[in-house]
Amino acid sequence: IDARETDQATDWLGEAARSLASTGNAASVVELSGRLLKMTTKPNRLLITTRMWALYNISAEPEETDRLMDLLEEMLAAEQPTDSTEDSPNGGDPRSYDDPSALPWLQGLKARAHGDLDGLLALDQPGNLPSPVGRLEAWVGEGFLWCERYPEAETLFDTFHEHAHADGYVPSMVHELGIRAFALTGRGQFSQAEALVAEASELTDRFGLENMIASLYAQLTKGWLLWEQGDLQGAESALVASQEFADLTGDVPISVQHALIRSRTRWSLGDTDGSHALLEAIKTTSTGRVVVGHFRDRLAMARATLEMLEGDYAGASRWIPDWRDRLVSGRERAREHTVLSRLRVGIGDTKNLREPTLVRRGGPTALQLIEEAKLTSALALKEGRKERATSALATAMREAMAVGATQRVLDERSNFALIYADASEVAGFTQQQMPGLAPPSGPKPSPPWFVEQLTQREIEVLEQLPTQLTYPEIAGVLYISGNTVKWHAKAIFRKLAVTRRTDAVNRARLLGLIPE
Repeated sequence: IDARETDQATDWLGEAARSLASTGNAASVVELSGRLLKMTTKPNRLLITTRMWALYNISAEPEETDRLMDLLEEMLAAEQPTDSTEDSPNGGDPRSYDDPSALPWLQGLKARAHGDLDGLLALDQPGNLPSPVGRLEAWVGEGFLWCERYPEAETLFDTFHEHAHADGYVPSMVHELGIRAFALTGRGQFSQAEALVAEASELTDRFGLENMIASLYAQLTKGWLLWEQGDLQGAESALVASQEFADLTGDVPISVQHALIRSRTRWSLGDTDGSHALLEAIKTTSTGRVVVGHFRDRLAMARATLEMLEGDYAGASRWIPDWRDRLVSGRERAREHTVLSRLRVGIGDTKNLREPTLVRRGGPTALQLIEEAKLTSALALKEGRKERATSALATAMREAMAVGATQRVLDERSNFALIYADASEVAGFTQQQMPGLAPPSGPKPSPPWFVEQLTQREIEVLEQLPTQLTYPEIAGVLYISGNTVKWHAKAIFRKLAVTRRTDAVNRARLLGLIPE
């Protein structure tokens, strides 16, 4: 670079990128590729590929990443792919994508980053799969994972696993462990998922990969597992720890799934306002990618679920205005079918509604069995069949205890108040599975969801928020920069689960952090 030998420097950087990323130094690839780009008005394709690849790995500058992906797609689509990939580098190497044959991989990467489920699954066709380095299998497998088609996802993950371990590329290994653990959690196979999360975490720590996007699925899975098991403080802590990086990625699937899990955790902890605020704030990612299609639908389902947990079925129906048509069409998946059927029961439209048959393509997962048993109980309760309702809820409780998914039953105490104690006795679902509800005596404690405490500097910024001062004026009062004030304000909003300054002030006053 110093000698302005840009072609030679680009070749060496492409060769070194894999090793740097494997040791947590992908940021060096970003820095060096940036210097090279400034030196040339017509960068070659390898330089563009290397920079895009490195930016995506560490989730830096998503807008530039999108621009480079679009540029690469145009360049690759304009050429004919080579006949052989025998001499292609391994999967964790940007040089393996510097060829027109890598076009499906690039299209998969774009669809994945934007949460384009239809675009991603459209790549599942002969000619694309199997792919030369197994990476496209990971992307398409994630698409099947999003819509809970676990057998198809896991078949593709098997291929990705073979490539990742044959290559010895650690970020791919961590990614594969994370997505497989996420799938196992969705199936209700928690012990196996926990083992994979532990393995991914050990590799992440050993190689310094905590700020690579490959590590995020394992972190998400950890939060999900802890919520399912009723360890709400542990779940909130895990999700808070990954919140900032999840925000920086601009990645639609990661951002939405993080919000879904953290929102439900907040709700379980009693922070209903914060729970709803987290879902409201995710209409677009922090980098401006718009949430559409499948993930917009997931958010609507999640908001309707919160309303139903609070007993507001009319409110729930507003989030899914076409819910009746969807039930009739049968196009919804098993989880969605249960949500919509619970909505139908809650509204009181039980005519000709039958109890779930528990027959699903590939067999019901353990979590589906719990949800469908709760649906059976809700239907029987609505129809005045108390004994049947109690029996079905007890079944849900036993299934929940068997797999460790107790929180999804604990959250239903209000909806099943009439039979909850009886069902608990029948199932042996004792107080040991239930978090304490009575607050301790003495001074009013912080709410249980308030896990991450504000720093002293954040408190100082918070104290200025009720004033009419702008951020630059607050910076002058505190003798810090305007950007530092914005950074602290963002941290305050995140910790208080709000999105606006006025909401932060109101929440802080409610908690006694600042005076009325």
